[in-house]
Amino acid sequence: MIKVAVCGAGGKMGSRVVNLILNDQKMRLVCGVEKRPPDWKSKTIFVIDLKDVINSVDVVIDFSDPDSCLRHLEIAVENKKRMVIGATGFNDSQKDLIRDFSSEIACVLAPNMSIGANVLFVLVEQMAKIFFDYDTDIVEIHNNQKKDAPSGTAEKIAQIIYNINPKQKIDIHSLRMGDIVSEHTVIFAGKGERIELIHKVNNRDVFAQGAIRAAKWVVNKPAGLYEMSDVLGIARYMR
Repeated sequence: MIKVAVCGAGGKMGSRVVNLILNDQKMRLVCGVEKRPPDWKSKTIFVIDLKDVINSVDVVIDFSDPDSCLRHLEIAVENKKRMVIGATGFNDSQKDLIRDFSSEIACVLAPNMSIGANVLFVLVEQMAKIFFDYDTDIVEIHNNQKKDAPSGTAEKIAQIIYNINPKQKIDIHSLRMGDIVSEHTVIFAGKGERIELIHKVNNRDVFAQGAIRAAKWVVNKPAGLYEMSDVLGIARYMR
């Protein structure tokens, strides 16, 4: 049985991960980690500091914030524990730190852990190769409580397109409205035609299920930085 600690367990995503782990016969929730443990009733044990429980876990799943996540990653590295990072909003220097840390432990870093979004990444890469001279924009919509903009998923899509065509100008349009979970549209527009790739999420459980799948996958992997495409076995379709 895989023993897991969930960082950011009181948030929208972390709480969904906790709920699914509690109903998974192959995993055991050791605890949730929160700066301020939630006051709602829960069967989950909460701690403030990951250090207090790190020796009791096999994998850390993190849906906290960038600064907290890096502290948790450092603790995981010190104790040689695997990690799955679903937190977003990292700047370039923070991403570099994650790459450095992953030379010592196995770490899955994914801005979007849904299967559909990762298939979208594959499709975007193929489309960018075909429609390299088309105008290309990204529209991403999330709920009005989401803090970072643009989303990590939109940034990854833009990076995929840039890797194919560094001269391509890509604008990301971010909207924060109502309780929309996640929607990403990639538009390729040429003369007389337009192609759109759209991915919509209506339930956060698809992200939580992806995080749990990643945790089960990474637990026996050697040190390195992995993506969901590795977890899903579709990395070979990417450039």
